[in-house]
Amino acid sequence: MTRLSSLLPLLLTALSLSAAVPTPESHFGHKIGVDQVLLDWDQVVSYFHQLEKSSSSIKVEQVGRSAEGRPFIAAVISAPENLKRLPHYLDIQRRLADARITSPEEAESFSLRQKASCSSPALCMPPK
Repeated sequence: MTRLSSLLPLLLTALSLSAAVPTPESHFGHKIGVDQVLLDWDQVVSYFHQLEKSSSSIKVEQVGRSAEGRPFIAAVISAPENLKRLPHYLDIQRRLADARITSPEEAESFSLRQKASCSSPALCMPPK
């Protein structure tokens, strides 16, 4: 029992570290943006999948393939409760984007219930 109790803190630490969200530097082996180092796309994709496994706040989905046959992915980052209702919020976005299927009254109602979203990092940045 004494041996087990002495190993327990070490085991708990190992479990917490394995569940930690990996940093880009720990995954790629260097800081992002260093001179003369390009990222391999397969490594980028595997990093996003590793993030998904280690956090309930990200969902990664392959939405197609590039012209070279590489996976084209989309990542949604949000609170876990929002990700559980993602199809609902995507439906609201679809309906808000098409005035042929949504009346002005419905659009007003949807806009009050919709969560903020971004489809491009440039669109998500606050103004300077």
